[in-house]
Amino acid sequence: MKATAITLAVLLTGAVPAQASGKKAGYALVVNAANSCSQVGGDAQAVAKKLFLKEMTQWPGGVEARPY
Repeated sequence: MKATAITLAVLLTGAVPAQASGKKAGYALVVNAANSCSQVGGDAQAVAKKLFLKEMTQWPGGVEARPY
């Protein structure tokens, strides 16, 4: 569970395009350690994107998602 949160945060941070200054902008996704979501890689990015765009309202396990 905790590994999922770390994996999602790392994947999203690494996927940010470089800015004009040459530095990367940073993003972090914080997920409750009790979250049972087990997606990794591109699947994890797709789930995070759908949650924040409100195309999904629940994690794949059926738990309500509340993106801020």
